[in-house]
Amino acid sequence: HKGQEDDGHLYLIHSGKLLVEIGKGQQVIVGKNDIVGEAVASGFGDRRNATVKTQGQVELIRMERETFLTLMTNMRILSRIKEINQERAA
Repeated sequence: HKGQEDDGHLYLIHSGKLLVEIGKGQQVIVGKNDIVGEAVASGFGDRRNATVKTQGQVELIRMERETFLTLMTNMRILSRIKEINQERAA
């Protein structure tokens, strides 16, 4: 729930949908391949900034903060390698 201390994880939605209540009546529905909890997991705070509710049956993949940060670093490196290869091919 919004304002609670975070557990340091983020969640990738494998199947199903979640209702994310951001505040002041703002709601967003997220689904497969979307991520929730990324703000805290990436180091931008230690409190949840939204309340998340399931919309039926949902399967989530729980990821630790360190794993997320490693993946983000690797993705930047892979993106840069792709750019270099495209420059060389031009």
